[in-house]
Parts: sequence; C-alpha cells; structure tokens
Amino acid sequence: MRSCLAKWLPEMRRCGGTSVVSLLVGMPEEGERRMVSVIEAQRTAFQLKAAQYIELTAPITPEAVRGIFTAAARAVVPDEARDEMEKRIQGETLDMTAMKSFTPSVLGRSVAVTFVRTLVLAKNNIESISFEGLSLAVVQTLDLSQNKLKKVPQGLIGMRNLASLDLSYRLRSSLLPAPPLTAVP
Repeated sequence: MRSCLAKWLPEMRRCGGTSVVSLLVGMPEEGERRMVSVIEAQRTAFQLKAAQYIELTAPITPEAVRGIFTAAARAVVPDEARDEMEKRIQGETLDMTAMKSFTPSVLGRSVAVTFVRTLVLAKNNIESISFEGLSLAVVQTLDLSQNKLKKVPQGLIGMRNLASLDLSYRLRSSLLPAPPLTAVP
C-alpha cells in the first residue's frame, strides 16, 4: 500500500494531472496470510482520493473484471449526491439529515463512508434501506429516525461496533415484535 502513495499516485498525477479518476483494486494472495486489512486498504484509497476500493478474490472472473470497469465508468460520471454527502462529513460524523438528493445507494459510492462512526440518515423519507455489502464496520451510532421504514434494515449485523440505533418516529409498529406482557404487582 505504501507504494500506492509513494510511487503510483505521483506517477498518476504527473501523467494525468489532478483530474484523473482512480480506483484502488486489491487481491489477497490465495491461501496467504492477509498483508493489509480491508480498513487499511480503504484508508489508502481515501488518501489517494480514489473513487472506490474494490477487493477481488482469486480466481478472477469475467464478472469481477466487468465490475471494475463498471465502477470506473460510474466514477467518471458526476455524482451530485455523492459530492453532497462527502461535504456533510465532519470528523467521524456523516449527517445526511433531510438530504435533497438522498437515495440509499449513495452510501456505496464513496470510500469516505468507511471511516464514519456516527451516521445520521434522519428525515429522508426512506421506506427501505439495506447496509449489505457496505463497509460500515466502524459505525457506532446509526440514526434512521423520522423516516418511513417498512422493515428493519438488512446488513445491521455487519456493523460490529453498532451501539446505538434510532428508529424512532414513523417507525411502523409491525416492524418490531410486541414486548412481552408482564404482571405488575
């Protein structure tokens, strides 16, 4: 990863200037001990200002290569929602309250989300959202209040550090099991 920052980034900037869009693609050696954690690779992608970090597994399939080219094509197309989201990151907090152009897929279009510990998605009229496949392992606080959720979001189990989840206001009571009835003495 150090060579990405020390060698490849300056070379890329020299040849293409600062407007070059890049992806960081990693592939652990098959059967080998992992040399770099996914978090470290994503942090390097963020330092490189790469549009995305993609991790492949051996053997490389045509679908995986197609995925890289699709990600590259998406990276060169202006993405107002992603740009607005990245402007809303303050330290380790991403506050996307009442974001005009919010769609749940915007979370997967920025490597910056990888480092967010507090994620606020309140007041976005979200009816359904999934966190499956997103790198949100460091999120500790998730605020989905004042939305229109119809079901509990998928992928919460992948948020290993999640300590606080706010699903208040407009959460349909059918989402959660009824609390057990207990006799009061």
